[in-house]
Amino acid sequence: MVQTRIEEKLEAFEQEMIGMKKELSKILAIEENPRSLTKSIERLRIQAEENQKLFLKCAETLVKKNRQEELNYGRLLASKSKIVEDRQELPTRPETKNRVKKKLLFEEAEIDWLRWRRKTSELVWFRWKRRRQQSSRCKGKRKRRQVTIDDGPRR
Repeated sequence: MVQTRIEEKLEAFEQEMIGMKKELSKILAIEENPRSLTKSIERLRIQAEENQKLFLKCAETLVKKNRQEELNYGRLLASKSKIVEDRQELPTRPETKNRVKKKLLFEEAEIDWLRWRRKTSELVWFRWKRRRQQSSRCKGKRKRRQVTIDDGPRR
């Protein structure tokens, strides 16, 4: 009897030991989880720093390119203004001045002709539309007569 009690107590003690071992393994897993989290956070921090460095490099190259383009554009403008200044000195002869004036007059005349052409084409269309409406109102010989009368001078 005493022996069975001792065996029961030993068995209960062993069960408690098994439970404690399970709890200890859980504690180790719990301790391992924060370690892995800290490692992950450290990796993310390193990646963020690398991305920031890469972003800064890209921004610097863009700024350098923009500055270079601005310098090139400024040089281009300076060279063009120099060319314009040189050209302004050239047409001192009266022949070239007359040519420039004739060219300007020709361009103005061309613009006027285009305006006139646009207006006349609209007028021709309106006249044709009016004649067609008037001729559709009449019948027979009267219609033919009116169409010939409205035609106007032939070219």
